[in-house]
Amino acid sequence: MLRVVTSGFEGLDDWENVVGAFGRGWDFELQGLRHYLERHPGEQRRVARARVPFRRSAEKVWKRIAGPGGWLGSRGLVNLESAGRYSVTAATGERLAGVIHNWQPPLQFSGTVDEWNEALFRIQLWGGELTVWLSTYGVEEALLRQLEMRWQKSLNEIQL
Repeated sequence: MLRVVTSGFEGLDDWENVVGAFGRGWDFELQGLRHYLERHPGEQRRVARARVPFRRSAEKVWKRIAGPGGWLGSRGLVNLESAGRYSVTAATGERLAGVIHNWQPPLQFSGTVDEWNEALFRIQLWGGELTVWLSTYGVEEALLRQLEMRWQKSLNEIQL
């Protein structure tokens, strides 16, 4: 049994948004722990991550990243359901396809990535920052650093 307790929200003016963000974060992290234990026990985890600040509304940023014709390709991520499948091609050319874990537009998407040894892919908008993650198992460090640099450069070029 695993019990997670988060505290320290008292006195915050925006506590409902903070609690919601923590909930989305824990949803992802706990699903990631389950994914690791069921699919990759004992394997080293390596992460590629790109982050960019945004000034527009979350809805507008989501559309530029995950909407049709956005950073995730011509189809983008639309009309998805948890436990269903998705398939996109990032602006940098990587095909990402797998099973959807979290579908919470315009704040979060996560799912597995078949092409990266059942990695976990996540897009999150929170606190004025867009973060794109790829959490991998059994993937070379050098390959992930190259991917991270491509993603960061590509996301830096989008006006968010």
